[in-house]
Order: sequence, then structure tokens, then C-alpha cells
Amino acid sequence: FMAFLHKTSQQKPAFEAIKYAPFVHTNARRYALDSLKDIAFIRFSIQNTHSKDTLKLMLEVDGQNHFYLKYESFSGNWQPTHHAPLHEVALQKFMYEQFAFPLSLPPNTGHIYWLNHDDSLFPIDFIPTLISTQAFIRSQNEQLQAQRFNFGFLWFVLGVGVFLSIFGYIMFFLNKQVIYLWWGCYLSCNALFFLMMSDYLFVFPQLPFIGLIIPVQHLILLCYVLFFSTFFNFKTNAPFLHKATIGLCCCIVLLLVVTVVLVRLFPETWFDFIDDRLFFIVQFWFLAVLISSFFLKIPQKSYIVCGSICLIVFSIWAVCIDTFGQTDYDSLLTTPACIYGIGFLFELLFLSLALSERAKFEQKDRLDIKRKMEEERIHFHHQIAQTEIAALRAQMNPHFIFNCLNSIQLYTIQNNTEKATEYLTKFSRLIRLVLENSRSEKVTLENELETLRLYLDMETMRFRGKVNYQIHIEDTIDQAYLQIPPLLVQPFVENAIWHGLMHKDEGGTVHIGVTQPKPDLLQVEIRDDGIGRQKAAEYKSKSATKNKSFGMKVTAERIELINQLYHTNTRVEIIDLKNRKNEVMGTKVTVKIPI
Repeated sequence: FMAFLHKTSQQKPAFEAIKYAPFVHTNARRYALDSLKDIAFIRFSIQNTHSKDTLKLMLEVDGQNHFYLKYESFSGNWQPTHHAPLHEVALQKFMYEQFAFPLSLPPNTGHIYWLNHDDSLFPIDFIPTLISTQAFIRSQNEQLQAQRFNFGFLWFVLGVGVFLSIFGYIMFFLNKQVIYLWWGCYLSCNALFFLMMSDYLFVFPQLPFIGLIIPVQHLILLCYVLFFSTFFNFKTNAPFLHKATIGLCCCIVLLLVVTVVLVRLFPETWFDFIDDRLFFIVQFWFLAVLISSFFLKIPQKSYIVCGSICLIVFSIWAVCIDTFGQTDYDSLLTTPACIYGIGFLFELLFLSLALSERAKFEQKDRLDIKRKMEEERIHFHHQIAQTEIAALRAQMNPHFIFNCLNSIQLYTIQNNTEKATEYLTKFSRLIRLVLENSRSEKVTLENELETLRLYLDMETMRFRGKVNYQIHIEDTIDQAYLQIPPLLVQPFVENAIWHGLMHKDEGGTVHIGVTQPKPDLLQVEIRDDGIGRQKAAEYKSKSATKNKSFGMKVTAERIELINQLYHTNTRVEIIDLKNRKNEVMGTKVTVKIPI
């Protein structure tokens, strides 16, 4: 039979005193009233009349884990006595929100039980149910089978949170950006929350930190606020929101500390000291900051706002399901923890997109900065190279002019006025072209060849017929369009005359051919029928050595700088021309100029 006691306004009586309190008796095995919230104790007795077998039963209690059960053994008819000890039965959790007391009665033994529900925390109706152990296990297995999808989904969400939190910590150590630290902390706290929620939904040993589920929720909000503030850079972009965020974080930390202290000091009644409205005020504070941040000009704000809205909507849905008693653990969409998990996954999707876009923008900014620095470096080296080339051209011009003045001096000494006048006319035209070319990095091929003809005419006059020249230009070449560095060919022509032809009594001829073997390549060939490089090296003429070392050295330096400045590959090839008898017949210089 069962018996119950109406709760009075006085302090809750102890188990020892309740044995002598008046109970209302009934023969119903399952007892229910319209208002069971007023019941403080339920008393019932079980007697095992079998002579050999031990009776094993399960007493199911619904709703919460704040149930307490004690019993006293008796034989025959029970009468309350002061000497009989009371034994406590440990409450066990099996799955979801189901709790049960395992009862065991030896043969020919009776137990009388007093069941109390501490409704000071969670005042609800409760109806204890007595079933056999086999029926309890069968019911448990059926429910576990029905809840396998919820179980798998909840642990899938937990695994995603753990994996992404590890990724966030790795990104923090690699990039030293604090936003990834808050991201990892936020995901870790969510993973811990889902682990705690699994203890409420499925069969697991009671976690030692299960009472900290409310502080973990505070930690989740704190980490998200810090992540949110860092992502939008409130300190720079919105100082007023930065101050609001600081105040919000201080309130969350204060609420977190107070909650942890109360949980430790009052593990059974700490909830009486915390007003839920405080946490909702903090949440609405964060919602106001979220709405305000929408007006900031941040490229990824739409992702953050959408992710936050998804989480808020699904969280409200979960709270409504739980508040209005619509929880059904057989369905994914009616299990509050799973509903929150769906919102969490949507939020992760949007926040991951936001972080990806942010990383893309940062990478682009880094590349832009690197490219700008590279452009500045190239521009700096470009200016240096231009200055060096200009200095080398300035060295070439006096060298060339000095040789021309020597020829004018020779005609003057010989009293050849007509030749001196003609030579001076050509020299003035040449000087004008040289001065004009000195101001330009590149000149047209037509201009360069005109300068070269004037130089060759003057050398021909100077050496009185010992020097002849021929210039052949490919018909398809547009001389007025193609541009090359000034005075690039002249030093090789000068070298052919001075070191190839001048050591022959009869002189010789310089052949200059200009071709374009490729659309982006101009080839200039200087061929002479002089004595060749080997015999020229045998002559120890001091002036010739100076001319060669100065002109050719400056030209080589100019070509090297031109290649660096314009990223080209101007090349010079020199070979000795020989006949069938392997006798030297002259020298050929090929200058390949990219255009």
C-alpha cells in the first residue's frame, strides 16, 4: 500500500520524525492527485514472501534528481520504533531525465520506505512507479534505441567543437592573433557544455563537474563577446561599443564568479540565490551590442550577424520547448540540447566563413604591402641604375669627343683647311646628336645609326682611306620605331678600327649588319677583316691598351646595368674569323639586344 502526508507550512520534518506523523492510507499501487505539489513524503511498504528468492525491483521517479529514499526492515506487521535504523537508498540516473532507486529485498523480509522530493528547488508533480528489474532494463534499451539519432547528433556536434577549437589554438600559436584564441576558447566551452548536456540525456556516470553547467554557459557568452569585440576591432572602429563590451565582460565575470562560489558552498540550494533575470539582462545587453555593430563598415559583418541570429533563434526555440513542457526525446527537433546544437552548427558555418574571409583580406593586405614594398625597392634600384647608366654615358661622351678632337688637331697641323672644315662640320653634327642622346635612356635605331655613320665618316677621313665601312639594314626593320640604348654599338666599331684595322698597312673594311631574327630581338653584327684578337694582344701600344680598357669596360658595365634595369638579356658574342687554312681573317662581334 502507499501513504502520503500533506506538507505543512512548518519546516520540513526529518525522516526520523516522519515515522510518527499521520499518513492518509490508500490501497492504490500508483497514486495521483490533482495537486501533488503539496506532498512532502510518500510512504509505502514492500514484503517478499518467497522463502528463497531475493526480490529486485526499480522505483522510477520522474523529472528531477532531488529525491531521497530511506527504508526500515520489518517482519510481520510494522510498527514505528525508535530503535530500528533507517537505511538510505542511492538514487541512480539511467537515461534522459529518468532516475530510479534499485530496491532489493531478501527472502521473507519486508521494507517500509519513505520517499521525499525536495520541491524547494524544482516544485513539480511526481508519481513514483514500481516495476521489475527486467522490465526496467527492457524499457531502457527501447528508449536508447529510439534515441540513437539524438545521441549520434549530440556527439557529432561535440566532436566538431573539439576539432575546431584545436584548430583555433593552432592558428593562434602560428599567427599570434588573439581572435583565434577567443575562437578556440568559445568552441571549447561549447564542447564542454554539450558533454554536460549528454549526462542529462544519456546513460553516463555522473560527471564531477555537472553542477557547473550554468557557469559554463556564462563562459560561453564571455568568450563569444571577446571574440565578437576582437573581430570587429571595437577599440579602433567603435570606441563607444568597446566601452560597452568592457562593461558587459565585467558583469559576466562577476556573475560567473558568484555562481561558482554558490555552487561550491551550497551545492543543493545555490539556485535559490541566483535570479535568472540577471543572465537575461546580460544577454539582452549583448544583443544590443550585436545590433549596434551592424552599422559598422566591416566586410564580414553579415556573416557574424547571421551566425549570431541563427544561434539566438535556435536557443529561444530550445528554451520554449523546455519551458512549455513540449520536450520529446524521441525527436531531434523537440530535444532542447539538440535544437541548440543545430543552431550552434549554423553559427559555426557562418563564423567559419567570416574567419575565412577575414584571413583572405589579411592575406590580400599582406600581399599588397609586400608588393608595394617590392615596387618601392625596384623603383629605388631603378633610380640607382639609371643614375649609374647616366654616369657611364657621361664617361663615354668625353672619351668619344676626345678622339674626334685629336683628328681635327691632325688636320689643323697638316694645314688641310678644307678637310678640317668638313671634319668640323661632321663633328658638330655628331656632338649635337651625342648631347641629345645623353639625355635619353633609349634612342631610335635610326638615330643610333646616323650617329654611327657620322663617326665612321670622321674615322674614314682621319685615316685617309685606310678605313672603309658598309652598313646593311634588313628591309623589314622599322628604324624609326625600334629603340635601343644610345652609343651601345659604337664602342665595338671603334674597337674593330683601332685594334683590328690600324695594325694593317693596307687598312680594311668594317661590315655592320642589322637584322631582326625574332620579333623581340634585334641583332647587330660588326665584322672586320683586321688582324684578329690574338695578334692585337701582342701589340703593346699604350694608347691602344688604354682605349680598349676604358671603352670596352664602360660598355660592359652599361650592358650589365641595362640587363638589371630592364630585366633583359643583352648579350655580346666575339669570335675570330678564320679561313680554311685556319688563318685569322678578322673578328666578328654580335650584339643581341632584346626589344
